[in-house]
Amino acid sequence: IDPHQEININKLLNKKTDWLKEAYPTYEITFKKDFDPELPPIFGNEESIQHVFTNVLKNAVEASPEICQIVISTSYIPKEGILSIKIRDFGSGMPDKIKPKIFDPFFSTKPNGTGLGLSICNEIVKTHNGSIYFEKPDNENTILEVWDDNTDIGQVKYTIGTICVINLPVSD
Repeated sequence: IDPHQEININKLLNKKTDWLKEAYPTYEITFKKDFDPELPPIFGNEESIQHVFTNVLKNAVEASPEICQIVISTSYIPKEGILSIKIRDFGSGMPDKIKPKIFDPFFSTKPNGTGLGLSICNEIVKTHNGSIYFEKPDNENTILEVWDDNTDIGQVKYTIGTICVINLPVSD
């Protein structure tokens, strides 16, 4: 494996979303893709970057209801020389108290989780001179999970979700 490959991020994300639909046959997943068509390539290890996307996308699907939408966007920030990839789920959101621990080895909120997924992702992204972090969506982008004409507005459950932001430097 060539550790110094040019990587087309949009193409790689398309490949991963196709794979996820097959990997989660009981889920009805809709991917909303907002890809920058002029995205320059990054330079790195494609297998490693693919591992990061696989893990983050699996986490997004597993945090969501079985009928779900995952929003993926890519953009190029020329003055910083980085690509920004955002992956958003519409699950229950990430509690603030666990945010400082999410990249710690062996920390997991999943009953059968090893706690290595995000820890490894963080190391891979750092190795590529990038950054990975999570943020809350703004309140205007919340989605009403369940409601009908008889729903008491006080009982409405809002689904906020979480956005994973991955920033990677572009190839020279």
